[in-house]
Amino acid sequence: MIADRHPSFILGLRCLIDTMYGFRIVGEIASYVGAYGKILEINPDIVILDFSIPGMRGLATLNQIKIETPNISIVAVSEYHQDHYVASIFKSGVKGHISRSAAKNEYSNAISTVSRGEIYDTPSFSENANSTSAPQDRSIKNKITSSTLSERETVVLRMISLGLTNKEVALTLGVTANTIDTHKRRASEKLEIYSRAKLVQYAIFNGWLGGPIQEETLGAKIS
Repeated sequence: MIADRHPSFILGLRCLIDTMYGFRIVGEIASYVGAYGKILEINPDIVILDFSIPGMRGLATLNQIKIETPNISIVAVSEYHQDHYVASIFKSGVKGHISRSAAKNEYSNAISTVSRGEIYDTPSFSENANSTSAPQDRSIKNKITSSTLSERETVVLRMISLGLTNKEVALTLGVTANTIDTHKRRASEKLEIYSRAKLVQYAIFNGWLGGPIQEETLGAKIS
């Protein structure tokens, strides 16, 4: 199954897989609306999963898929260039990770590799990861040691870094969206982090993305 936000990407991958002996496409998803249920219904052997597909909750959704259908091999497609992010993806249970800009042969290699029960990571991604991410990584590490978030701010930022919207966080915690926005704004000001990409980096270095949010975390008082 292919789950990706770009129709042209789905078409290209379909053409590629059609040339691969022993493989066939059983489903295509261009929007995440209803995709989770479709994955469970079809239960494919392999899912090529775009982490930035509309409505996608990133690692939070990946964790849930792995809990419900541990037999599915997931190949994550992403545009991130940090070693720690890739490590968190594999810790969540994917069998493969590939850069969106990877060559066609790397996609075919990834599909063949995970079909054999082996782990695959894009070679070109791994070779370039250190040189492209080091300055940003150091900046985020400094923010971890120099800033202190309250328990409320930590809970809110962690849930947002997992891909939930302000409204979804508010519904989960039983507060208003304005309350969540206030905690998010204060935390962002403390950390001087104002983009989701930077927030994801911060979450990675804090070890927030390796598993689902625990019940005791959700039980923290938010007001």
